[in-house]
Amino acid sequence: MIADAYDACPEILDLNGDGKVSYVILEGERGHQDSLMRTEWAVQTLKNRGVDLEKLTGDRQLAKKPGRCPYGAVAGEISGAD
Repeated sequence: MIADAYDACPEILDLNGDGKVSYVILEGERGHQDSLMRTEWAVQTLKNRGVDLEKLTGDRQLAKKPGRCPYGAVAGEISGAD
């Protein structure tokens, strides 16, 4: 669906106009093979369709830093931080 939307109108997904689609993927259980495969498949599908991608972060430590999220929750609460 994302690749089709990008093909139809790239600027819908390229919000900052840099020619790339910036993304964050929320994966399932850490180390779970099915979760890893689905994530890899989703990203690879877009790459195969010629969509230039930029992964914004994959660092769980960022979510553990103290502070408030834009939606008012403490960052660790929504990240599922251990």
